[in-house]
Amino acid sequence: MELPELVVLSQQMNKELAGKRISSVEVANPKCLNMSYEQFKKTAVGKTVKSVENRGKWLFIKLGTDHILLFNPGMGADVIHFNAGYKLPKNTT
Repeated sequence: MELPELVVLSQQMNKELAGKRISSVEVANPKCLNMSYEQFKKTAVGKTVKSVENRGKWLFIKLGTDHILLFNPGMGADVIHFNAGYKLPKNTT
């Protein structure tokens, strides 16, 4: 993903996610976390997304007042937002 795409992605994510509370998380590849999945889940669930912005090729997702989720989409990574009760598309499982 190139820098101009990341700027647009961060703006879109900020528009859609700012002010929303994280009710659950799923991680397809827990090896990508810098903590255990359980610790990540405890840290993220219940937090409110304050803002999303990019710095270079990183997305900074501010959670509450004390956590920032750093995300580097790199080559083909996906972040999927969906409402509770909806099934994920088949190509995401």
